Amino acid sequence: MSILHWLHENTAFVSMVTGIVTALIWLVYLQLLFTSQRRQKRAILSLDRGAGHGMDGRIILTNLGFEPVYVTDILAVLHKGGETFSANITERDEVSHADLETPLSATLQGPLSSGEYRDLGAIQNIFERIRVQEGMADLSELDRFELMVLARRERATGVRRTYRIVYHEGEPYLDADTMDTRRLAPRRVNALRRNLGYDVPHAQLGRSVASPT
Repeated sequence: MSILHWLHENTAFVSMVTGIVTALIWLVYLQLLFTSQRRQKRAILSLDRGAGHGMDGRIILTNLGFEPVYVTDILAVLHKGGETFSANITERDEVSHADLETPLSATLQGPLSSGEYRDLGAIQNIFERIRVQEGMADLSELDRFELMVLARRERATGVRRTYRIVYHEGEPYLDADTMDTRRLAPRRVNALRRNLGYDVPHAQLGRSVASPT
């Protein structure tokens, strides 16, 4: 029996199989399209060190997503001997208004376009701002440093980067826990925003910050 004859005799079966295969191909295509669209809309923020070594290095926030985000808060946390010290460093209190080029340069809040980056400041200056806000006696014998960025687009989003603080010849250096910046769940971002947002009274900033998930 030739193939053509068999196909002619089993037209209904062949049509059914062809329909199933076509449907599967379309399902795979739609899944790939959905995944691609979702990836493009996903906010991807990255925190990295750069432009210097040790405490002179700077923290750089980069938007690696396809769409802009609006940065609302920058939270910095130091761990020392079992104690936690946190500060909201969104507003640049360490800079005199007379030294600012424009009023808006006094804040780290604002939109961040796709591919754009923002200098969050020198590591030493960030540590000093935490010390001043929290009334720390000194910055010696530090254990860990956390930095969290809260932002929004269609919904709350955020990221976190954690560093161990290691000492070499008496000088502190940051050693990242992971290669990549970790995302924060929207619910966690909202909780941090309520408790440590830039518009929260300063007296509340001393409360402990639990490790985010």
